[in-house]
Amino acid sequence: MGMLEYRPDLDSLASRRSIAIETSTAPGREGRARSGLSMNHRFHILLVEDSPTDAKIIERALRDCSIDARLTVLREGEQVVEYFRGNLGTTPHPAANGTSPDLVLLDLNLPGMDGLEVLSTLKGHPDWRVCPVIVLSTSRRDEDVARTYREGANSYFQKPGEYAGYTDLMQLLHRYWCKTALRPRLR
Repeated sequence: MGMLEYRPDLDSLASRRSIAIETSTAPGREGRARSGLSMNHRFHILLVEDSPTDAKIIERALRDCSIDARLTVLREGEQVVEYFRGNLGTTPHPAANGTSPDLVLLDLNLPGMDGLEVLSTLKGHPDWRVCPVIVLSTSRRDEDVARTYREGANSYFQKPGEYAGYTDLMQLLHRYWCKTALRPRLR
């Protein structure tokens, strides 16, 4: 533990539609059962983000905060639906690896199916709606915030303007969703 298991460089990252990044940065934390997580369960974040730079910043912030998490990055909205279908036993998406995420971080501005459509699809499905979806967007528009909450978003955050804001946000999300909140498992 304590090392990055897969680390793409930004040039190759930009050309991929989806990637799976496995980070394990918190030695000594494995085996800790909190908030209903099993002793062997690693917190799994599904990041839906089309910007390779933003994805890399979030991956780095998780590592720099010593958050032991599995991070899967998808670039397009349609991939999220494929991913969830694969996790639930139908045609698997290549990134799925058979486990459902504990948390979805969702950008609104995505190519093809946008973030609001993804949110509506996830929250409209009887089995997927229990998965927490956190919107992470550059927009501060009241209309965007209101629409996402109406569609079932669990929280809405504006993307930080500096790196320290990302580390603060990752610590906050991890502390709340991994260590404090009790969540049901997806079926």
